[in-house]
Amino acid sequence: MSEASPGLEEIETATGKDIVPNIIEFIEKNASPHRAGTQGKG
Repeated sequence: MSEASPGLEEIETATGKDIVPNIIEFIEKNASPHRAGTQGKG
């Protein structure tokens, strides 16, 4: 059974680039502290 979408390892293998640091940097720049989508319900 094949997966519907590639994982990080497959993307990195296909592109030859280490994308995890870019993802972490994006999250750190765009995340807002104390802003959970659940609004205290979960």
